[in-house]
Amino acid sequence: MIIHEIICGKILVSLRGLLAHKLSDQGLSQHKISRLLNVSQPMINKLLKKPVEEYLRELEKLGIEKGVVEYYIEILCSIAFTQSLEKFVFTSYQVVNTLALKALCSQQGFSNICQGGVFVDPDIEYYKTVLSRLLSIKGLHKLIPEVGSNLVYTPKAPSSIMDVIGLTGRIVKTLSGVTATGEPMYGGSRHLSRILLLVALHNPVKKYGFNTRYEEAYLSSFNRLGLRTVMTGPHESQEEFWRRIEEVSRLKPDIIVDLGGRGLEPVVYVFTSSYEELERILVNLVEAYP
Repeated sequence: MIIHEIICGKILVSLRGLLAHKLSDQGLSQHKISRLLNVSQPMINKLLKKPVEEYLRELEKLGIEKGVVEYYIEILCSIAFTQSLEKFVFTSYQVVNTLALKALCSQQGFSNICQGGVFVDPDIEYYKTVLSRLLSIKGLHKLIPEVGSNLVYTPKAPSSIMDVIGLTGRIVKTLSGVTATGEPMYGGSRHLSRILLLVALHNPVKKYGFNTRYEEAYLSSFNRLGLRTVMTGPHESQEEFWRRIEEVSRLKPDIIVDLGGRGLEPVVYVFTSSYEELERILVNLVEAYP
């Protein structure tokens, strides 16, 4: 986020100034301070000419209290004298990022997505809740294809895959059931997000997508549940796959059964307007085909 980077830059300048003063007061030479702070010795001399109070005021303007700043300065100074350079650099990065988030969360317009001084996206948090519930479905591992599954969710009618939340990794089978790899992110699953984007373009109520392995026996379950099911494939190429997906999306499907093709495993794509509906379909498949 650009505004976060701008704030980080402002904080870094003031933090360097405060550290330069503190380390100098504790007897460290300008040469050693410059090595720690990764700036030239003339820059350290320049930083020391500016009073400590000015650095504190600049940070206070960003919404960072004096007490918070002094607390982190003490930590960094202690590490500078007792730990390795690598430890100091790593901790400095953490401090700058933490202070930047606090500053950003204090700005007007950002408080609604901040909790405890850090960013919280309510849609991402909701996705995590839904994912946890999905992973707890007993027998879900039976539905996972070899390529793995993914769960995608769009809070609103998407205009691009960047409006769709998915895992950067996959949902995969384990010896004890299933597990999710990666993190939820907008555009996290490019493949399934793109398919949901096409489906939602013609049927905006569709907000959830999930892929399972393909079994011909599933078709009777879809029919019994009254789901609109369409079939595609086998395909000769990726280009043909996407062309056919775009065509069948116009039919407003609940289920797309894809028979795979060259380099493509046969899978089933499920699209619903609610998580409860998605869960009902998956539980039905698990129970019907043990």
